[in-house]
Amino acid sequence: MDDVRQDEEWLFLCRFLPEGLDQLAKETGALRRKRQLRSGEDILRLGLVYAQEGVSLRDVSAWCRETGFAEASDVAVLKRLRSSVPYLREVVSLMLDSVPETSESLQLKLLDGTTLSRSKAKGIDFRVHVGYDVQSGRVSGIELTDGSIGERLDRIPVRKGEVIVADMGYNGREPFWDVLEEGGHLLVRTHPKLSSFLDADEQKLDLLGWAKGIEPGEIREMPVTTRAFKKVPPMKGRLVVVAASERSRAHNEKKAKRIAQKNSRQVTSLQEEAGKYIFLFTTLEPKQASARSILDAYRLRWQIEMLFKRVKGILTLGELRAKDKLLCEALILAKLILLLLHQKMEQDFSPWGYPLRKLLATP
Repeated sequence: MDDVRQDEEWLFLCRFLPEGLDQLAKETGALRRKRQLRSGEDILRLGLVYAQEGVSLRDVSAWCRETGFAEASDVAVLKRLRSSVPYLREVVSLMLDSVPETSESLQLKLLDGTTLSRSKAKGIDFRVHVGYDVQSGRVSGIELTDGSIGERLDRIPVRKGEVIVADMGYNGREPFWDVLEEGGHLLVRTHPKLSSFLDADEQKLDLLGWAKGIEPGEIREMPVTTRAFKKVPPMKGRLVVVAASERSRAHNEKKAKRIAQKNSRQVTSLQEEAGKYIFLFTTLEPKQASARSILDAYRLRWQIEMLFKRVKGILTLGELRAKDKLLCEALILAKLILLLLHQKMEQDFSPWGYPLRKLLATP
């Protein structure tokens, strides 16, 4: 995608924008008086200009005046962007196309999140939650929250038949049950400290004892049931375990030490032992997916991890140069819109590069 400050580039991008932006801008309070910025597209363009790499509020203001786009000082641009946050949130939602139906009964959806912080901030300011559909190869859900909002399986809407693939941060019997209630399936990495599983005799399962002695390349699986929790009934599923590679063990050990040091603690023997294995919990039945298929499906999480790397590298999502929190929020949302524009151009309209109109009758 070229510079959105160029009129030719902007007119091209407008083909991929949702309809009704003017009304949406009015409803969200982003467009009150049509003095300088006259439409929802103008407000969106202002945000996308600011979202480009290395552009400051002064740069945006200078561009506005030089091109005749608007007479706006850097302070005026700041106020406009801060007031546009609800509008930009709605635009992100509208840019998310529904995932096409396939003939397959099961569809993999990868869930993950990434944290962002303002310039010189000590803590986490924002968390971007993303759902990624493997079959279509596209982002199917995005939510931007405060950094204090944790990862949950129900953060992104679940469709019937979807297999939600997530890492250890998404454990929890209540969100597990929410996914099942929506007709979805689970494939979540778990940990002895996070799990509460019962074996076939309804006895608490010792995960480390069960996995002990497993050789690299060997796969073990076992039917299990989760303990009832508050209003959540027991849930049937399977546990699959493999031994972690030496490289994976070293990574787990390094991560555990980093977290322990941050919290002024020592790495426990449980953490050291658990780092030798990879435990997966799934509600898929053996006839739906073998243990090997479960492992192969979880391995696809690299796709969403690479998505975050691309977004932080190409769109510089991780660089929040501003200190004002609302301005940073507008910047993140604008960058997410750029991501979805990239997705539309690359996947939906390639190779002709634009949305098609209705079929014309042959004369």
